[in-house]
Amino acid sequence: EGQDMWHMSGIHRDVYLFATPDTHVRDHYITSNLNSTFNGGSMNVALEINNRGGEAASKVVEVELIAPDGNVVSTKSEAVEFASGVKSMKKNIAFDALSSLLAWTSETPNLYTVIVRQKDAAGNEEHVFSTKYGFRDIEIKNSLVYINGERVFFKGVNRHDTHPVYGRAVTTESMLQDVILMKQNNINT
Repeated sequence: EGQDMWHMSGIHRDVYLFATPDTHVRDHYITSNLNSTFNGGSMNVALEINNRGGEAASKVVEVELIAPDGNVVSTKSEAVEFASGVKSMKKNIAFDALSSLLAWTSETPNLYTVIVRQKDAAGNEEHVFSTKYGFRDIEIKNSLVYINGERVFFKGVNRHDTHPVYGRAVTTESMLQDVILMKQNNINT
């Protein structure tokens, strides 16, 4: 796609290389449902686990939900058993009856932390990562969009990361300055 922007060569963001165990959580997908008052509900973490060596393996996958204030909301664990020759598996870890949730909105961007831990059969951590997640209910009624029961008006602009000195390697301060300027002008998209 040829967008109307400055095109520059080079690496513009940090690049990380990391190693994973032969058996590891390859991907995850988080979904949730909120109740009618938007302060409770459920969450599901769909995990895709790879076993690239195809060896028999026993693992435990633990998912922990942490509130924005740092308190642990809930933790669930699932045993994962790979038979020899099986190279991939999907697991769902469900959190039901979550209460006292802080809903995400653009004005109150409450973000929870979802930590996924993989442990070996002896309980030693092998692989850990986290994701920020906001609980929200998005609904379309009569061609109008509602987030947590409130109608949302979309006021947007097209923006590309470009800094007058650093090119595409935009500093955090410059990004924050752009976001503040946009919020001051009622831009939300």
